[in-house]
Amino acid sequence: MAQTSININFEIGSNGSPTTLVTTLSNKTKSCDFTRTQDLPDVTAFNNSGAKAFAMGLNEGEFGLEFQWDATVDAHLNGLIGYPTAVNFQYGPDGSTSGYPKYTGTCFVSDVSAPSTVGDEKMISATFKPTGVITRGTFA
Repeated sequence: MAQTSININFEIGSNGSPTTLVTTLSNKTKSCDFTRTQDLPDVTAFNNSGAKAFAMGLNEGEFGLEFQWDATVDAHLNGLIGYPTAVNFQYGPDGSTSGYPKYTGTCFVSDVSAPSTVGDEKMISATFKPTGVITRGTFA
């Protein structure tokens, strides 16, 4: 059965307090694209029966989030551009109800954009680049 997204949990640390999660971003989040990829280097050798062979490489992820415009969110995100310490994040694609999945780790903000178009809802978007392991668990 198909599901409709009606709830999200997205929390992130701040400039000056990277391990403290700030919960205000969930209420302003409009969309989230959480991509995880796995490198698979080609390790094919000669005389391999005509088939390619691959090895497990490194994995990585990226969050692309779009928020409804809010000066507090803008200040928070802009404070993370160029911040030299990775900040904690927590992402719950279905919200933060006990038993629901969550992803945690640390990340940097790689870009922030706040385009304005006549007649459109004012938004701010950001890309978060996790560093290190992304852990999948569940909310307690």
